[in-house]
Amino acid sequence: MGQGFTEMYKRFWAAILICIIALLAMSVPVFASGSDSPGAYVYDRNTTPTEQYYVTITRPDGNENTFKKTYLICGKTDRDDISIKVLIFNKDRGRYEDFRNIDGDAGWEIGSSGIFMKEFQLSPGANRLRIVAYKTASDEKVQISDYTITVLEESIKDKIINSAWRITRFFDQLLPK
Repeated sequence: MGQGFTEMYKRFWAAILICIIALLAMSVPVFASGSDSPGAYVYDRNTTPTEQYYVTITRPDGNENTFKKTYLICGKTDRDDISIKVLIFNKDRGRYEDFRNIDGDAGWEIGSSGIFMKEFQLSPGANRLRIVAYKTASDEKVQISDYTITVLEESIKDKIINSAWRITRFFDQLLPK
């Protein structure tokens, strides 16, 4: 049991370790395929929106302005195997990222009701949102819808209200009573 045996012993364990690492490395793609998440390309700013074929987004129905910092995103589908993920554009990183709703969910299954409503906390200014709909546990095509929801400052709201009040007052003074 000299030096030759020790060398053989080291090679044996090195071979076992390499086999274990190889098995672990080969199993990673198995866990990733059929995942409950769309591909990484949906986070790319250059990915273009698609038509709405899995889900009809009912709110927003276009780019919108609001004074409220919480915003309700709604939609419907006639399928029960659809999941939704909402992303928000991160200007600093130049890409979309998961956007958690007020319940802390980044994505969810719609289920048999066919309807979803989730509330999100928005930041002041323009919020570029991407709503992604996909078949749950499938790598098939993905529906992508992009919207910009702009949260206006309260001072702008006050200016609009004051302007409307001044216009009403102006017409009241013009028109005889």
